[in-house]
Amino acid sequence: YNTAHHTGGSSSGSAASVAAGITPLSIGADGGGSIRLPAALCGVFGLKPTFARVPSVAKMAWSVGHTGPFATSAGDLALAYSIIAGAYVLDQNSLHQPIAHTATFDLIDDLSDLTVGVYWDWVEQSSPDVLAAFKSTLQQLQHRGATIHPIRIPFLDVFSKALATTITAEMATFVEPWRQTSVWNMGWDTQIILSLARQFSAVNLLSAQEARTRAIKE
Repeated sequence: YNTAHHTGGSSSGSAASVAAGITPLSIGADGGGSIRLPAALCGVFGLKPTFARVPSVAKMAWSVGHTGPFATSAGDLALAYSIIAGAYVLDQNSLHQPIAHTATFDLIDDLSDLTVGVYWDWVEQSSPDVLAAFKSTLQQLQHRGATIHPIRIPFLDVFSKALATTITAEMATFVEPWRQTSVWNMGWDTQIILSLARQFSAVNLLSAQEARTRAIKE
């Protein structure tokens, strides 16, 4: 591993500990890529489950955060997910989730019942090497019978800004009790993000929720 390169964020420690062999599994939280990005940059497996499929009572971003595992293989990832997923009385959202099962997760030779939606306008903004890897993965899925279906997501740029407003405001609120004493233990990039979030107005936050509601309806 190149120690001069970034590990991704925000669950960077979780991904790096698995990549370094310190732990076989770890737990992260994802509201805007914070499991998926570190997993990709550290070369490990990461899963962002459906919201509340894995219960949590101490999320920094309580309305958009997803708790999920890291592992060194897909099999270990499935095992970790099956252990941590399920209902927990202190997380009311988790009480309405179906029972997690991974019995057929590795049956990938026939994917004829799988449809993959691809928003090409968004994907093609990737760097050439990332785009090539993405297209290669799609070809492998098609070879196994999956259907690739082009999609469009109207107002995605607006929805992305609404997410950024919501998640940073929730994070800033969560860390507020420790801001005066522990802020210097945070990375400079995190300090900047939280500082900007504290400048949001009530109008900003409510406008973000209006956009969020529209995104759900779309």
